[in-house]
Amino acid sequence: MTTPGRILKQLFESAGDGSVSLSKTMKAVGFIVVTYVVLLQAHRGTLSGEIFLMYFGLVVGNDQLGKWQSIKREKISVEAGVVPDGKDSTQ
Repeated sequence: MTTPGRILKQLFESAGDGSVSLSKTMKAVGFIVVTYVVLLQAHRGTLSGEIFLMYFGLVVGNDQLGKWQSIKREKISVEAGVVPDGKDSTQ
């Protein structure tokens, strides 16, 4: 069973060796900070529609970009003869 702590740790781990991923950490910190600012503006009543739509679009766009990159990497691996689990498909 996966614990909440393990799930949280996986958000910041590198896929290769399990060390802390700087890019994942920066992405998470940036998301948290920007979300806080948007929520603070909404609470104060100063959040404009344009800012909210930009925030929403960037969050959704970032998610879709990550999925696209993952699919592209898997496709390149398959074309190179490497199956997704890392084993050579010729064996």
